[in-house]
Formats: sequence, C-alpha cells, structure tokens
Amino acid sequence: MTTGYVQPTTSTANDEELSTQRARSVAAYLRSIGVTGPSIAKGDGIAAQAGATARRAQVTITYRP
Repeated sequence: MTTGYVQPTTSTANDEELSTQRARSVAAYLRSIGVTGPSIAKGDGIAAQAGATARRAQVTITYRP
C-alpha cells in the first residue's frame, strides 16, 4: 500500500487530491521498476506535522510466500 500525505493548506479538497496523486505516482514508479502484485494507492490527506516531513509517501510492502 502506498499512502500519500501533504502539508496543510487552506483547501482540504486540494489536499486530498494532491495526497492521492502523490501516492499514485509512487505506486506507478514501483511498477515501472518491476514491483508486481496487487497494489493500493490512497491519499490520506493532511499530515500531523508540517514542512518537508509532511510532503511524503509511505510504502508498506507485505510478503506472502
């Protein structure tokens, strides 16, 4: 699962869209380098902190033999 986050702005709708786009971009990159299997990309909106740490994507990889 790839989750995108953004720093708070005045537009919550814009924050949601931007965080979703960030997550989708990271998921597309992972596919382009050969990471296969089902994937979920979601925007989680506003991060609790501000600044550079808020502008991020978090990737969770689960291995199932």
